Amino acid sequence: MLALAVDPDYDVVHNNSLHHLPVAMAAALSVPMLTTLHTPPTPWLESAISLGSSGESPPSAPTPPTGGARASRRPR
Repeated sequence: MLALAVDPDYDVVHNNSLHHLPVAMAAALSVPMLTTLHTPPTPWLESAISLGSSGESPPSAPTPPTGGARASRRPR
């Protein structure tokens, strides 16, 4: 995270970690960070999110879809 904070070669950081530290340190980056959660957030991750929400651009979390995923076919 410290190296990313000073590296100008990145446009965005995509975080796939369940560790709370990248989320808590996201404000130190000069580029946006997107976090993808593949499981429900843990309590310590929720705490890190609330820490980051006091900044200029608060984190946002998409709402999980309701119902099951459906396959769709392209019209012929």
